[in-house]
Amino acid sequence: MSKPSMIFFRRFFGGLCVGLYGLAALGMLGLAPGRANAQTYPEKTVRIVVPYAPGGTTDVTARLVAKSLGERLGQTFVVENRPGAGGSIGHDLIAKAATDGYTLLFSAAGPLVVTPHTYASLPYDPKSFEPIKLVATAPLLLVVNPKLKANSLQELITEAKASGRMTYGSFGNGSAAHLAGELFKASANLDITHVPYKGSAPALTDLVSGQIDIMFDVLGSSLPLVKAGKLRALAVTSPVRASVAPEVPTMTEAGIRDFEAGTWFGLMAPANRDPFKSDGFGTRPGRSPRSNPGSRFRGCWRFAGRFSQVFWHRI
Repeated sequence: MSKPSMIFFRRFFGGLCVGLYGLAALGMLGLAPGRANAQTYPEKTVRIVVPYAPGGTTDVTARLVAKSLGERLGQTFVVENRPGAGGSIGHDLIAKAATDGYTLLFSAAGPLVVTPHTYASLPYDPKSFEPIKLVATAPLLLVVNPKLKANSLQELITEAKASGRMTYGSFGNGSAAHLAGELFKASANLDITHVPYKGSAPALTDLVSGQIDIMFDVLGSSLPLVKAGKLRALAVTSPVRASVAPEVPTMTEAGIRDFEAGTWFGLMAPANRDPFKSDGFGTRPGRSPRSNPGSRFRGCWRFAGRFSQVFWHRI
C-alpha cells in the first residue's frame, strides 16, 4: 500500500485496533444455545462478505478488520467478495445466511440507506442486518482523468457543458459515489452519463485508462493515484479540507455551495438471532441502529438520510 494511502488509513482507521478489543465481545454474539459461548467463539473460520469487487476501499478495510480480528481472537477470518447489483447480491446472501455468527457482512452505506429508496424492490430487507461495529466514515474525492483540460471544478463544468458527452463512474447503482455524481449533475446543470461498476477498483482502472472521465471516489483509494499523477483531484466532498490532501478545496470552496457527501463502513451480522449481550457493539439488545441513542451508526443513518433528501429535492 502506498504511503499516501497508509496515511489515510492511519488517520481514518486509527481507532480500529482499539475498537477491535471491544470486538472480542464477538464471543457474545448471542449464539444459539448449545452452539458456542463467549469463551469458545470462534471455534472455526469466520467468513466476512464484502459486496464489492476486490481492491476498493471497502474491500481493503474489510481485510484490515479480518486480519486484526484473527490476531486478537486466534481464529481465521476470511474475506469473500460478492460484487454486483450495487451491493445487493452480497447483502441478499447475508440476509439469508445462518445466524450463528460465522457469516458476517462488511459494507458501506449505499445498499442499506440509499438503494432501498432507488429500487422498486430488493431481494433483501434492509432490516435484516444487525450492526456490530461502525469502523469508519470517509469523504469522497472528485477526480478526473488527466486528459481533461480542467484544473478546477469550474473549468470541469465548462468543459463538460462544451463536450456534451462526458461520463462519470461509480462503485454501483445507489452508492454514495452515484448519488454524489447525480447531485453534481443537478447542482451544475450538467448532462453527463453514469457508468456503474461492481466496485471502486474497476471504476478507477477505467478512469485512469480514459474509459470514463470523472468519478467521486473514497479518498483512501483515489488519493494514491492522484499523488502518482495518474488522476487529478479537483475537490473533496467534506465540509472542510482533508488533512491528508490540504491542497484540494472543498466543493463549496470550489463553487458549489452546501455540497457534502460521504460514506461509512461497518461490520454487520444477519438479524433474527439472539440479541447482543454487550453495548460494546454500539447497540443494545433488540434495538436497531436508527433507534438506539448509544449507537454511532445512528449518526450515519441520519447523515445518509439528509444527503438523500437534499439529492432528491435538487433533482
